[in-house]
Amino acid sequence: MPTTIPEALLRPVDHVDPTASIVLTAFALAVWLTLLGTALALKLRYMRRAARARAAFDPNARLEPGEAILLGEVEHARGEEVAVRVEVTQDGTEAESSGSWSHSWTERDRKVRVRPFYLRHASGQRIRVEPPERVLLVDDMDGCIRVNLAERVRIAELTPGEKVFAHGALTPSTDPEARPGGHGYRDAVFGLVLRPLRGGEMLLSSRPLGEPYERRAGRHEVAAWLLGILLAGLVVVHGSYLLRCAAGERSAGAIVEKKVIEHKDDDGTSYYYRLWIALDGSKDVLTEDVKQSLYRRLEVGQRLPLVLVRFWLARSQLGARPTVALAAPLVALILAFIAFMFYTISARQTIGWWEGPLEEGGSGKLSESN
Repeated sequence: MPTTIPEALLRPVDHVDPTASIVLTAFALAVWLTLLGTALALKLRYMRRAARARAAFDPNARLEPGEAILLGEVEHARGEEVAVRVEVTQDGTEAESSGSWSHSWTERDRKVRVRPFYLRHASGQRIRVEPPERVLLVDDMDGCIRVNLAERVRIAELTPGEKVFAHGALTPSTDPEARPGGHGYRDAVFGLVLRPLRGGEMLLSSRPLGEPYERRAGRHEVAAWLLGILLAGLVVVHGSYLLRCAAGERSAGAIVEKKVIEHKDDDGTSYYYRLWIALDGSKDVLTEDVKQSLYRRLEVGQRLPLVLVRFWLARSQLGARPTVALAAPLVALILAFIAFMFYTISARQTIGWWEGPLEEGGSGKLSESN
């Protein structure tokens, strides 16, 4: 007489139980949707920033509180001699090969000095800028102080009269150099002040910001396409399981044959424990491989529950509820991790000294370099 077997054990070989199938598949797809959504959100963010950067050239653009990109000429605040100054200390090395000398300069230390300053907007309005200590300055390293043969200091600095893009948050606030009552307030001196964005970020650049932002938006767009294509592939990998969840119905069938299949190849001999199950009310037969432990407990003639997909019988399976092969969600999560690492590395590719260590070099000895 056939033994009674718990439904949780009645599943194809290498499949996880129904509850784990739901959890693993949902988690794997959620991870991929999160990656895809992040790429799309970042693309839109940089597209908006590129649009603001282009609008910054318009002298008639309204200056309103909130996130803003401004273009104006630098003016020192009263009593100040610095706006933003970055000093990068470099160590030099030189090498000789086949009579040819080369040298390199490697960043050892970086100091940033910031003070409040003003931007004279094209409209004529004077806007106070209060940069944070970790402000990102995009400017040419056009200054150099030679300390000794193997040490120098490279300098980037905002100077009065220099045209600069500033990305931050515009806020109506007290301005020690604003005209009293300039904004309709009698009891205080107010003006527009540019401060860091939420999270403490501020970007100052002597170069147009539209192109870098568009380039970053393009990176995220390419990443979104690749993630979308891979996500579609993963849906196909999970397709049988998802189809059984959506269109499968509970049914049953009887074992008409069981056999151990021996397979030999270069890696050795493998054994497959195969069942042939005749579907109720049909001449169709479902073939299914199961674990050896389950195979030994089953007998010909024994009735088993099935998840039946009537319009695509090949996607039907043994068991009372749909299950998924463990390999499918594991492959999805491994690919998600690889995609995340690749995406993170590519998104952080530096385009200048302001995004990474300042390393320079050339031919000749150190003494011949500036």
